[in-house]
Amino acid sequence: MTRALTLSLLLLAGCAGARPTTGKVKLVGAPRDATVIVDDIVVGDLGLVSRYGLKLTKGPHHVSVERAGYFPWDRVVTAGDEPIALEVTLQPLPEE
Repeated sequence: MTRALTLSLLLLAGCAGARPTTGKVKLVGAPRDATVIVDDIVVGDLGLVSRYGLKLTKGPHHVSVERAGYFPWDRVVTAGDEPIALEVTLQPLPEE
């Protein structure tokens, strides 16, 4: 299993039992095959993250979405008790 997939599964799994120490982040948008990166770690494509969301440790996180031929999308989000919903629409680079 690749390191990125393992980390993705850990981010998606969250904690069972004790008081949650994670916050839920949901990203939706296009293009669905864009790469989602959290704190400089690739977690999967936008379609996968849109479907399952992310559980991140509470606190600030840098979220990026990138795809060749598009401007990158970047936000700093603070995961907490309330879910965060983010809409991502990558803008194409101008044609040369």
